[in-house]
Amino acid sequence: MGQFYNARLNIGYAKAVSAGHFLSKDATTKTYAGASLNNQLFYSDNIVRAGWLNAATVNADLSHSISYRAKHSLLVKLSIPLFGVNSRLPYHNTISSPRPEADIKTFFKKGSRFASLVNFQNLQLSASYEYAVSKKLALGLHYSGQWLRYEHEKPITLFQNNIGVMASFK
Repeated sequence: MGQFYNARLNIGYAKAVSAGHFLSKDATTKTYAGASLNNQLFYSDNIVRAGWLNAATVNADLSHSISYRAKHSLLVKLSIPLFGVNSRLPYHNTISSPRPEADIKTFFKKGSRFASLVNFQNLQLSASYEYAVSKKLALGLHYSGQWLRYEHEKPITLFQNNIGVMASFK
């Protein structure tokens, strides 16, 4: 069956665009809008799958947080790429260069293409819930999901879900 590997680096900025109360005075909400730079590397060791794909994108981000009585907090975030540069192995999964260059350099030089919402979709959704056990410790659950579609050469579709338990020390 093979393994699928994924690494991500994300740097972003968000600004609060609204704040208020949710159902009661004990629950406060904030909505944030912003942008992020995201680099994601995918690799599959299964010969049938697409091999290497690197996606470097500029994203629009929207997040919403709800806090209830300083003990409960919920955060939901959506990230959508606006444009970027994708690097992908050709469908035959091999790269070569007439010059004595490194394989990684050839991968980025020959396999990189501009991508936009027209031919590349990479919707990322995350949600986390935290319960403050004490002033210094919070426990919670975190979900992240991703739907990716890239149309160049042979289409790739990826749907990925992750659920985890988290502990925050403050």
